[in-house]
Amino acid sequence: MTAHRHYPLRFHLVTLFTALVLLAGVLVGGYNQWVLRTQLSAATAQQALQIAERTGAEIEALLRPVELALKVLGRGQQLDVPADLDDSALRDTFRTLLAEQTQLDALYVADAQGRFYLLRSLAQAAQRQQQKAPPDSHYLAQHITVPGERARYTFLAEDLRTLLTEQRPDYAKRYDPRQRPWYLQTQREGGLVRTAPYRFFSTQQLGLTLAWASPDFPDRVLAADVTLDTLAAQLRQQRLTPGHRLALVNEKNELMAADEAGAKIADFSSRAGWQASQVPVSLGMTLWSQVPEDELQATARAAITRSFFITLALLVLTLPLGLWLARRITRSLQRLSQQALTIKRFDFDDQPSLRSRITEVAELDEAMASMRRSIRRFVEVTAALAEETDFERLQLQLLKHTLPAVDAQAGVLYLLEDEALHARCAWRQDGKTIGLGVPELHAGLPVVLVTEALQKDETLGGRLSSDELTRLGLREATQDLAIGGAIVVPLHNRKRDRIGVLLLLCESAPLPSRVRFAQALAGSAATAIETRELIQAQRALFESFIQLIAAAIDAKSPYTGGHCARVPELTKALARAACEAKSGPFAEFQLSAEEWEALHVGAWLHDCGKVTTPDSVVDKATKLETIYNRIHELRMRFELLKRDAELAHLERLLDGQESGASALLRDAEQATLSDEFAFVARCNIGGERMAEGDVERLQQIAQRRWLRTLDDRLGLSNEEQQRLSGVEAAALPCWEPLIADKPEHRVHRASNDPALLPNNPWGFQQQVPELLYQRGELYNLCVSRGTLSSEERFKINEHIVQTIVMLSKLPYPRHLKNVPEIAGGHHEKMDGTGYPKRLKKHEMSLPARMMAIADIFEALTAGDRPYKSAKPLSEALEIMAEMAATQHIDAELFELFVRSGVARRYALAHMETQHVDAVDEDALLLRARP
Repeated sequence: MTAHRHYPLRFHLVTLFTALVLLAGVLVGGYNQWVLRTQLSAATAQQALQIAERTGAEIEALLRPVELALKVLGRGQQLDVPADLDDSALRDTFRTLLAEQTQLDALYVADAQGRFYLLRSLAQAAQRQQQKAPPDSHYLAQHITVPGERARYTFLAEDLRTLLTEQRPDYAKRYDPRQRPWYLQTQREGGLVRTAPYRFFSTQQLGLTLAWASPDFPDRVLAADVTLDTLAAQLRQQRLTPGHRLALVNEKNELMAADEAGAKIADFSSRAGWQASQVPVSLGMTLWSQVPEDELQATARAAITRSFFITLALLVLTLPLGLWLARRITRSLQRLSQQALTIKRFDFDDQPSLRSRITEVAELDEAMASMRRSIRRFVEVTAALAEETDFERLQLQLLKHTLPAVDAQAGVLYLLEDEALHARCAWRQDGKTIGLGVPELHAGLPVVLVTEALQKDETLGGRLSSDELTRLGLREATQDLAIGGAIVVPLHNRKRDRIGVLLLLCESAPLPSRVRFAQALAGSAATAIETRELIQAQRALFESFIQLIAAAIDAKSPYTGGHCARVPELTKALARAACEAKSGPFAEFQLSAEEWEALHVGAWLHDCGKVTTPDSVVDKATKLETIYNRIHELRMRFELLKRDAELAHLERLLDGQESGASALLRDAEQATLSDEFAFVARCNIGGERMAEGDVERLQQIAQRRWLRTLDDRLGLSNEEQQRLSGVEAAALPCWEPLIADKPEHRVHRASNDPALLPNNPWGFQQQVPELLYQRGELYNLCVSRGTLSSEERFKINEHIVQTIVMLSKLPYPRHLKNVPEIAGGHHEKMDGTGYPKRLKKHEMSLPARMMAIADIFEALTAGDRPYKSAKPLSEALEIMAEMAATQHIDAELFELFVRSGVARRYALAHMETQHVDAVDEDALLLRARP
């Protein structure tokens, strides 16, 4: 593309003045013609004014008799819309008026119930053809008897005989006289009203509607359609020259009447060589007059060259003045150009005014300043809305920044909820709040501006009366403000669905520029609201999922109870205590809103990995329990041995042994078996610690043999079959140990779990047992503490590994990146001996250390664990004090936990009263020092 060459404005101005000098001769030569043209134009304008006055008088002459007739008829007691088909009285009255007043096209009456009666003249053949009337029709009666349901057309002869009646239910449905402009106008203004001229829909004749609402019957409106076709003939009679063109145009620039048939509005467009003028006529119409200049100025052409050189010298003298003005204008425009460059650089600071005497330069300077202010306000509002993340504060920020931007005194934000617009936020520019006890906003509200804006779904500004302010429920809240106008701004989302409305209250009807500015802001405001609503909904959904997962974990096992719900409460209580600390190691500790959210999410999800832990491990109440308690198998074996003792007794009797001695042997053997089973059953119940002698006795008991005669490989699952692969089956019958650790009891671990491999991406450092499960009977009965084997205890602890792995896979926003670290650190110890990463204190965040304390304290004091009772407050804190002293938990946080009262407040809320005992805090914390 070829670049255009640029020249200074001074060069253009000098060139302009030079051109003026060259044109001076032409201008002087046309001076006389201009004078004559001016005179002729004035004369033409005067003639047009007179024509307009005569036309207006003609219109008034047409309307006055009809107005008088309406007033007289409208005051009559008999005037009413007939409720049935007998409407002869009203029909006769209307027929008389139509016959007397030839300019009447139709007479009709309507009432507040929506009933309607109209009598139209069909005297012209064109009218009958248009209405598809019988040939002898002179009148058409249109009657709505049941609004919205029943209506009829009746065609009448000249003597009012009924020729044809047609039922028109569709007419009753689509035509409601109460919604017609003439009816609404009478209800607003009362008395006699006139509509603007228009083309009748049925006949296309020029006319208007006169309507009268009597003071005695304000809800009953009598109306007449008056034709103005005679105006065209009058216009033809008032032409000044043969080429003179006259036309009447309404406020919408629609042609109402013309001096020539078939004329169109385009025929009166501005044309060179024609003298045109426009003069107002009554009823909002304008008279357009166009006269060919050739016809007006036939005698003026002779004077074109008369004074060609008269002003040549004068024009030459103006050149120095032009040069001086060029310098002045250039200097001002250069400064404006510099201001434009500052705007281009996004510098919207105010600039000093130019104070130019040139109107255009001063207006341009003011326009630049206004544009700068508008852009700055727009940017400020947009930036404020973009920065605010809290949805409630966002609504308030929207009003606070929008009100001064559009010079509004107060504002209300309505948002769409349950298909209705409810007020969500209200604010005054002076900083006072507005109560939200205001009605819903809807298109049926009797507030014209609001109704129109909602129906059109576009931003509108206009006046607002005191009554309308009261209907909006805002009169009391703004009674000390001068409110006379408003801007209604519908808010739409990206799909153009309405999501709310912004109502801005102003001192007076707002300027169009303010309305447009408010409309421009609406897009940014709606986008911000929609975005925050979406974020809020997503957060609510995320929060529901978090609590759903926590509740599912708590519900999965009766042994965890409400653990997942209580730990977040306790963690956040300790965090608040740290934030409130005024001295000590936590004096500078504070959490931002985003950090509180990360702590909240991490606390609720700290045990989410438990969904992967088998119930048979989590709920293992006895040492032999897997999916069921295997003590029953051992009992049956003892039962078999007792039966064997009975059989041995019987065999000895058959062999001839003495019965009493044999019975004593039998009873002794069975008593020993019963005692041994009772001992095995007691060992099956987990305890604090198992004595070494008990282990030795278990091993001795396990050496007993019992005879198996059935194949133990029948009815097994695929997994059980695989564990027996490579193990040779024993020949039947075979003797087996009473309590055995068999090869099939060894469940091997999968080798493809990346979380358990060395150098795994999560940094887990754990001693992984060789087996996934060791379900040997003797092995499990010899568990020294509790009910879990080392493999099962590792499986329990592995839930924190799964928690970190699961949470690390989620696509967090930036402020939640620390959730896996917070949730996954509550089993770490300050000395680096914890799991799963063996982190030390300085490697852990403070929230993670807080959750470790909350997790331990909740577990110690929980009263909903079937396998243990809740520990008293003092005992739980003593255990934790020992843990703090051995650097298992953060000693400083533990001191805050005790001193701040968090532990006691939690105990009072969640522990049995008898367990909330006294605690010597000083002695306790002395023992807790590392």
